[in-house]
Amino acid sequence: MLCKLLHMTARRHILPAMRTMKRATLVRILAAVLLSVAMALLVGGIAERRARADLVEGMTADARLRQVLLASEIARFRLLPLALADDRDVVGAVRSGRTVAHRLDIKLASLAQATGASVIYVIGRDGRAIAASNWQDRQSFVGSDYGFRRYYREAMQDGAATQFALGTVSHRPGLYLSRRTADGGVVVVKLEFDRIEREWRAAGGITFVTDRSGVILISSRPEWRFAITRPIGVRQAAAVRTDSGVGALRPQPFALDGATLRLPGRRAALHDVATDTDEGGWRVHLAMPIQPTINGVVRGSALAAALVTLALIALAWGRANGRGVARCARASWRPPSPIEPARCAPRSRSGSRRKPAPPNCARGCDRPTASPRWDRSPPASRTRLRSRWRRSATMSPRRGNCWRAARPVRSTTIWGRSPG
Repeated sequence: MLCKLLHMTARRHILPAMRTMKRATLVRILAAVLLSVAMALLVGGIAERRARADLVEGMTADARLRQVLLASEIARFRLLPLALADDRDVVGAVRSGRTVAHRLDIKLASLAQATGASVIYVIGRDGRAIAASNWQDRQSFVGSDYGFRRYYREAMQDGAATQFALGTVSHRPGLYLSRRTADGGVVVVKLEFDRIEREWRAAGGITFVTDRSGVILISSRPEWRFAITRPIGVRQAAAVRTDSGVGALRPQPFALDGATLRLPGRRAALHDVATDTDEGGWRVHLAMPIQPTINGVVRGSALAAALVTLALIALAWGRANGRGVARCARASWRPPSPIEPARCAPRSRSGSRRKPAPPNCARGCDRPTASPRWDRSPPASRTRLRSRWRRSATMSPRRGNCWRAARPVRSTTIWGRSPG
């Protein structure tokens, strides 16, 4: 019967309360997790936008710096043909021809070695080279006809010219800087960009320079030279081939969609930034993979936001529970009431009064304080009575999971004798 009663009580009262408590706890935990996930997504999106903007800004600054270095390198060599155009040896070689140009060959060779120019040569009035810095090489420019080159025709007509083309003798691409001399000759300085391309490869990313037609001229990947970056017409392609001296333009080595550059055979996309067009119509492009860096920043920011959100929720939850417990304790507290003398000190059969009943606890619990077994017998003396009374009064009952300090109440009657 007792077991059945306990079972019914558990089913009607205890189990529903436990289910309600568990359901509420699960709801709170689920709400906290969802809130932390939402904060992680929000902070991750903001961190992604900021990281992308910072990386793109840094790439743009790097591309501009490379453009400035390239322009300064070209500008340094532009002064060389200007200085040689009025040189006495150059003017004498143009007047006299190849017969007196040997001394000029030695001078041009030492000058090319000192300045770092690829080749320096002088073209006569007939369009043939009469002196060159590589006069001792097997691929010497001396005696070659350059009358068909645009840099020669424009220099003879306008006084100076610039052309990027593939060499007819060396078969190496380079930038030709030409200047007309006083007697009708042309001084040409050829500049190759192998050193700059190596520096670009070491700096990271893919760097390439395009002209007005979108054809790649200089690149950290040599196989991309004279490749198109966008579709061009047939006439424009023919003009580019004629001017550059290449037999055919290479196909586009990548797929460019806005600022996203995709290489064939690679799943990761690169971000491409381009500088403004300079005076010669060149633009410097820089392509780098920025998504791995952005993903790392986003993961770190989202994880930090989720952990901070969970910590704040746990702190708020703990403070709310603490305030609830304190409020419950204040609501359930009752001041102790004085104990009646008749109840506290009932008479025994022998006519003497027994020890008064112990007082209630501070919160008004129903169970009295536990007294030692020897307190049931009357004490031998009044001093011993007081010591045992203090010991009995200071013991506290256990209610729930906490111990409450009992507050002793003095009785007006002590073992049948009233004070006074």
